[in-house]
Amino acid sequence: MAYKLGFIGAGNMAQAIFRRLLQTGTVAPQDLYISDVLPELTASLAGELGLGVAPGNRSLAEIADVVVLAVKPVFCRDVLADIRDALGEKPLLSIVSGWTLPMLQAALQPGVRLLCVMPNTPAMVGEGMTLLGTPHTLDGADFARARALFEAVGTVAVVEDRLFAAAGCISGCGPAFIYQCVEAMGDAGVLHGLPRTLAYQLAAQTVLGAGKMALQSGSHPAALKDAVCSPGGTTIRGIYAMEKAGVRAALMDAVSAAYEKTTAVEKQLKD
Repeated sequence: MAYKLGFIGAGNMAQAIFRRLLQTGTVAPQDLYISDVLPELTASLAGELGLGVAPGNRSLAEIADVVVLAVKPVFCRDVLADIRDALGEKPLLSIVSGWTLPMLQAALQPGVRLLCVMPNTPAMVGEGMTLLGTPHTLDGADFARARALFEAVGTVAVVEDRLFAAAGCISGCGPAFIYQCVEAMGDAGVLHGLPRTLAYQLAAQTVLGAGKMALQSGSHPAALKDAVCSPGGTTIRGIYAMEKAGVRAALMDAVSAAYEKTTAVEKQLKD
């Protein structure tokens, strides 16, 4: 059964999701609405994609059957105050980083139906990794609808509230860490004479293939790594160079730094 889906906020993450939903036919353009503080952006997207534009956040909450909240954390409180009375019992799916379920509940009317969601930008190519938080206040049918919505743009995992921030720092921030690795591997290829386009293709496809193998094989990453490393060979020399440079620790530190920032933002928003 068709329903009207609304996005409050039309930034990069929101676009990654709704562009893929439109591409796959999961949602029809006439059933998708957006609102944003930048009228030139919404006008451009409406012209390109044929979706609907609400004149404001409150109007969108009145039009849509399901609302996705996709604004920057600093603007979230004002947006929630604006839509509080218009939302009613409609499901609100929040992808706002740092805003936990209790924080959202405190800003909205009692009994509001809420789900915290953490998607990532590979949703645009159908390879998203989306976290659905628990507990939530959706009923079974609404949760199933939300899950199906994000399964249309990739893979979904249901994650406990106490683990949500840490998980989001891997899947939400992780693409940027991987892009840096792809760029570095590509630059190494250029250093040794490869055309840049080919070097980046080799690096990106290698990341894609290795990730898929890690998911589908069920093997520990270390076992997969060992299978590529012949005694005294080229790969083990590269692994040794990575260990000397502290690449493993650097990646762990990157996730940890993101986690520390996330928890600091949550504390600041609560205060």
